[in-house]
Formats: sequence, C-alpha cells, structure tokens
Amino acid sequence: GSTSAFVEYGRSFGKLNLLAGLRYEYVDFKYYDQGKLVEEQSRTFKKLFPSVVLNIPVGKVQMQLSYAIDVERPSYSALRSNITYADRYTYETGNPFLVPSYTNNFILNASYKWISLMAGYQHIEDAIIGVNRAYSEENPSVTLLTRDNMPSYDVAGYVVFILVFILSAIVFKLGFARELPLLKNIIIYTFLFFGCLMLTFFAFFLPMIEGL
Repeated sequence: GSTSAFVEYGRSFGKLNLLAGLRYEYVDFKYYDQGKLVEEQSRTFKKLFPSVVLNIPVGKVQMQLSYAIDVERPSYSALRSNITYADRYTYETGNPFLVPSYTNNFILNASYKWISLMAGYQHIEDAIIGVNRAYSEENPSVTLLTRDNMPSYDVAGYVVFILVFILSAIVFKLGFARELPLLKNIIIYTFLFFGCLMLTFFAFFLPMIEGL
C-alpha cells in the first residue's frame, strides 16, 4: 500500500513569484513468490520530495528557475532472485538489493516572445541500469542479464556553466535595449561570468533535503 501527502505555498514578492511544494510518500511494497511473502524483496519507502519554482521578468524576458525530485523505483520483476532462460547464450535475473533512484532536477528557462531557451542540470542518485555479467567462471561465453544501482553522478557537468552564461548574456542583450559603452559592457559580462560560475557551483554542491 502507499500513502502520500502534499502541501503547496505560493506568494508574490513584487515581480518575483514563488511557488513551493513538499510531498511526502510512504510506500509499503510486499513481494510475493507463488503466493508466499518474500521479506528479502519486500520494501518500505519513506521520503520527502521538495519542489520550488521562481518566476521573474527581466526587462522583456520572462525568467524561470525550478527544482524538483523525480523517483524511479525498482519494478516487481527487477527484484526477483530466480534465474530464467532466454536463449543458449543468455540468462536473466533480478536483484533483490536494488534501491530507488532519485534525480534532482535544476532547470533555468528564459522566454522572449516566441524564443525559449533552457539550461538544465541533474544529480542522479543510485540510477538503475542493466548489467551484463558472465553466467559463471566455467561458462564465460554465457551472459547473465541483471540490474544494479550505479554510484551517484551528474548530467551536464560543466556544460551547465557554459549554457547558463550564454543564456544570461542573451537575456541581458534582449532585455536591456539601451546601448552601453564598451567598458561598461565588459564590466557587466565579467559580473555575469562570475555570477554564473557561482550558480554552477551551488548546483553541484547545494545540499539536498534527505529522506526520512
């Protein structure tokens, strides 16, 4: 069985609009094999899922920054421990020790008329992937297909910094129609550079709310 609760809060601070949410999920997953409860594959999941959306106009450009967590839980078949025959070179099994995978999503979006630009960053914890292993030392040519959890990793990496900087520069150019002297432009783009560098740093190292 499963139980969930959700609370949402929205407020405007001048031109800045804030929408924050918090979802709690409790999942009691029972695994049965031929009608018999198998404790090893049964799971209980408890976790908080925060989300935040910030909207603010910058000149004629609408900016949005959002954060949310996605979850991927192991399927029923992925938790099985029995081995099944696929063909003479392949066998399949599950992994009773799989844990859920969580993805922390950061998205920066800028919209100007019909133009929309987006930069994203993901921190993925315990991704569930397919793994090929030798069925046994005696039969290395026979493959055993199973599932496993990967160590945590980041998607986009330093590409995020480049995208955010380019996006910020475009937003500045579109949203600020007044022509500035070269020296002032250099100063502004220098601040943009270091500001985007800080945003990328926080995206990598900002602490997340951990589950219960």
